[in-house]
Amino acid sequence: MSIFLFTIFAVNVLNSGDSAEVCSQFESDKRLMEYMIETRYEVKNLAKDLRRTEEYLLGVLEWRRKEMRQFEEGMLNISEKVNNLQETFGYKTVAFSAYNPFDKSLQTNEILILQSVLINEGQGYDTKSGIFTAPTNGLYHFTAHVCNTHALVIHYAIVKDGEWIARSQQFEQADENSNKYAGCSSVSALTRMETGNQVWIMCTSGYSSAVQIHDDNHRRNSFIGVLLHT
Repeated sequence: MSIFLFTIFAVNVLNSGDSAEVCSQFESDKRLMEYMIETRYEVKNLAKDLRRTEEYLLGVLEWRRKEMRQFEEGMLNISEKVNNLQETFGYKTVAFSAYNPFDKSLQTNEILILQSVLINEGQGYDTKSGIFTAPTNGLYHFTAHVCNTHALVIHYAIVKDGEWIARSQQFEQADENSNKYAGCSSVSALTRMETGNQVWIMCTSGYSSAVQIHDDNHRRNSFIGVLLHT
């Protein structure tokens, strides 16, 4: 009888251990399943958030594109309006600044040709002939700056279609210490021009064979003109 009872007790103990192990595995699997479900739910929510963010960013980009198109269209309209106003009021930019004499030994009535330009807005100045041709009607301002070789006088004038509108002369000789300096002078003129009128610098009294024009890094002969208004 004692042996029988002991056997029943042992079986019950063994069955109790198996049941506890099974319960423990079940709880572990349950927690794992719950964690996987929660993780899947969070991933779904994250995907939704990413889609919403992507849609928002795409909307912002499209809005920016529309803004840029509107801005570009507005700038084009402004540019067209400015061009129309310029055409309506006849406004045009005309200005030139020429330097670098082609010939430094000028004869009487010879044009002083300056063969380089710093600026030539309107393309009115011709570096080959030294003549400025007005591309539009208006009030113009011209300046001639001429430098002479020491001990030689240079006579010159600003000429408009054959008529002197400003003139001067420049002379510089050696000083008391025999220093041979070159000197410069300037003359300006205001004149109203019609389209096609021409202006140039001319030597009014030249030499048969003498280099009376001096030009170096410190003294630059120049011819400048600008349209003030139409």
